[in-house]
Amino acid sequence: MLQYLAKAVGWVVLATAFILLPITLTFTGELPDGRGFWVDFAAVLGFIALAVMALQFVLTGRFPRVGKPFGVDTLLYFHRQLGILGLFFVLGHVVIIVAADPAYLAFLDPRVELPRALALNTVLLALALLVATSVWRTRFALSYEIWRLLHAGMAALVLFIGLAHLIMVDHFTATLPKKGIWVAVCLLAFAWLTYIRLIKPLRARRTPWRVATVERIAPETWSLRLAAVDHGGLRFQAGHYAWLTLGKSPFSLQQHPFTISSSPSNPREIEFTIKELGDFTSNIGSVEQGTRAFLEGPYGHFTLRAKAPATVFVAGGIGVTPAISILRWMRDTRSRHFFYLFYAVEHEPDLAFREELDALREQLNLRVIYVLESPPNGWTGETGMITTNLLARHLPEPDRRDYDYMTCGPNAMADAVGKSLQDFKIPLRRQRDERFDMV
Repeated sequence: MLQYLAKAVGWVVLATAFILLPITLTFTGELPDGRGFWVDFAAVLGFIALAVMALQFVLTGRFPRVGKPFGVDTLLYFHRQLGILGLFFVLGHVVIIVAADPAYLAFLDPRVELPRALALNTVLLALALLVATSVWRTRFALSYEIWRLLHAGMAALVLFIGLAHLIMVDHFTATLPKKGIWVAVCLLAFAWLTYIRLIKPLRARRTPWRVATVERIAPETWSLRLAAVDHGGLRFQAGHYAWLTLGKSPFSLQQHPFTISSSPSNPREIEFTIKELGDFTSNIGSVEQGTRAFLEGPYGHFTLRAKAPATVFVAGGIGVTPAISILRWMRDTRSRHFFYLFYAVEHEPDLAFREELDALREQLNLRVIYVLESPPNGWTGETGMITTNLLARHLPEPDRRDYDYMTCGPNAMADAVGKSLQDFKIPLRRQRDERFDMV
């Protein structure tokens, strides 16, 4: 855990340096005469906004070493909040500089200089749309694929215009080295975008997969099994996820992250268990056998740490997929690690892998606690929601303080479990969660 914490602190320090270093270098050496405190303060806000926008490309770069200490959901949540903060920096830059000197309003007036005004007004509109469509994508009825294309395109446009604005309004960046600093920062961001959109798909094209089977395992829940085509497959750890693209080309916009539900023991066969929750997944059951597929990964940190005397996994709905991958791996390796699985769904038929889990209870040191929100008549298991009292009934005290806890599911469930673990005084180093609300 200390290793993860050290890495997390290290990446936070690097991210902070990524923002502050070019600004610091801009204000070193010989400086021009000041234009008044508020005008110069607004300029600093503009520099911060540009650095934040460049950092956004890095945060979504899918580099395992960057995401591992945090988890993909935490990283993307931070990406979203930083985007909102970047919008406020830009608005602060505009509002403060115009309030301090109304003459700067001419920068936005198309009657004064049309190309400049169009570019800067485009930035303001694009930033507002970037934030609005990210926070309220479903309200705008945007498909994930269209949103993804617009998001990348508008972000690149904003960064390019922002850099051009900085170069042309060169009060603090009049020298070539200072311009070069900001060009390098933005080129790094564009290089990251190129790596994700071009280099990684080209790599994926060299290791294609095909859909071997598509099986319905619960209402609106399907297991999609892929077979490697003339290559060694994908090496991963139980609990990892990968980005899946179905179709003839890895450059398709229909690329989605799913947790791998199969065991790592056979890297040439990969299984994803997918619930019909969105525009792409609603048609997953109609995928034809033999369909071409491409994978990018593996990613994630949601893997088993067997040093604790037991691991408690709390799953909500399709959040059971990393648990089933871990349990299958434990079966294949004949692990004797003790494992609790609290598995919550609304109705009994929604319990995916029910028969397999019942069989695994006989093969492993596994205790499965099914929790139904709407139980049928005659149900003798747990009912309602996963609460502190429910967890306490099944987890012995004081041993539970030494267990590791893994939670995967909707935000509301993860928040409730987190509160219960606080009540149990479980150290944060023993807690990990992954949530569904990524984009």
